[in-house]
Amino acid sequence: MIRDVRVQELAEELGATFEGDGELDIRAAATLESATVQEVAFVSSARFADQAHASRAGCLIAGVDFIADHRRVIIRAAE
Repeated sequence: MIRDVRVQELAEELGATFEGDGELDIRAAATLESATVQEVAFVSSARFADQAHASRAGCLIAGVDFIADHRRVIIRAAE
């Protein structure tokens, strides 16, 4: 059985920090273009910043230098 994972739990598993709602439930991973509010998407570099800002992803995984909207839930991964 697959279960939702909270942002806080996912960040802990990755050894990363997070910003925003750590209680947000994530059901799956998706691309920036297709992600929904219950999915996490990965921002691989600054050249995808525009796509990341336009994404409907509930949470982004991005590097420490990624500049996110203050309302965005984000997991900060070491690069």
